[in-house]
Amino acid sequence: MVIIANAVLFIALSLFIGIHILEVVSNDKRPTLRIPKFLLPALAVAMIVFSFIPIGLIAEQTAIISPEPFTSVLASSLFEFSIGQGFVAFVCFLVIVFVARFMVKGREKGRALLFIPVFGMVLATSWSSHAGSLSNQGYIFDVIHTTSALSWTGVLLIASFFSIGEDRWHRFFQWFTPFAITMVLLLFASGFGMLTLITPEYTNSWLLSYGQWQLLKHLLFIPLVFYGFAHGFIMKKRLDDPLKYGNKRTPRFSLRMESAVLVVVFGVTAIMAEQEPPHEVAATLEFTEMSGFAMQMIATDLLPGEIVTWTASVPTILLAGAALTILIFFIYSIGTGRPFWFAPIYIALFVLTAYTAIMLGADVETANAAIFNKPTSP
Repeated sequence: MVIIANAVLFIALSLFIGIHILEVVSNDKRPTLRIPKFLLPALAVAMIVFSFIPIGLIAEQTAIISPEPFTSVLASSLFEFSIGQGFVAFVCFLVIVFVARFMVKGREKGRALLFIPVFGMVLATSWSSHAGSLSNQGYIFDVIHTTSALSWTGVLLIASFFSIGEDRWHRFFQWFTPFAITMVLLLFASGFGMLTLITPEYTNSWLLSYGQWQLLKHLLFIPLVFYGFAHGFIMKKRLDDPLKYGNKRTPRFSLRMESAVLVVVFGVTAIMAEQEPPHEVAATLEFTEMSGFAMQMIATDLLPGEIVTWTASVPTILLAGAALTILIFFIYSIGTGRPFWFAPIYIALFVLTAYTAIMLGADVETANAAIFNKPTSP
């Protein structure tokens, strides 16, 4: 239930942010949009309900073992726990957004001010994150990571699912391509920062379910980057000169597929949010079961002083080459306007091939042996 609630919250918040970003963009730089009037209120209700579910479950479980009434336990959960404090701040900023929207209604210049309370909603959402609970630096990393992911996804979702015009796509890509590149760079930087804090033993974490889901998230992110490259450069070039390259299909359906992959990444992130991040894998394995996939393909245990390493071999090199080839065909398929349903097939094949290459090359060694066997440059 909590995983579903987190996934729906991420999607609703990304749509909410995407609407506010595209409202600031002039009409001639984006396709014609038809956004239902009920969408924003519906998103607000959904965000409140689904962000409250984890708090309600905590209060319910605590009330069972507590002599205090449920209302008192709920009040404590809201104002004493970080997740509750984040929810209260989130709702306050959400109310401010709607009040501000009413005040700036009909004023084009005033819409940019709405970014302040919208960003406050992101700050509140990140308050109870894994990285935020570790340090202030982790909180900053998580805010940057969340803002970048939600902004990128939100614009894609709104532009692809609520556009009705067949023109101005090339003008859309003129500003969206550098925007998306900036978001991806921020995702990389903040993601690496959070990785050093949450999962310092990255390869060792593959032995745990958290590490397996994290690896899947990273593998899904790779074709997303290539997706953006194909849209921002190859497809944009085709749209700029339709007489030369042909314009058989607008990029709407392809952008929907890119949005769908980002939604899947949100689902994986929601699953990870409900698992204990492994700061020290050997210690975590004392009270957490090892991943079933890891037991089959890496090892059945991790002793103190041992680490998971990856070693290249003929099968792993061949699989890595196959994964790279799939990405090349993937870019060509998107850039030349092939049927949009080719994309999920290529992505699934890439993730399966790359994951198999990583798991086949992974093995447990002692730390000293791993350093001794590490190849050195001549």
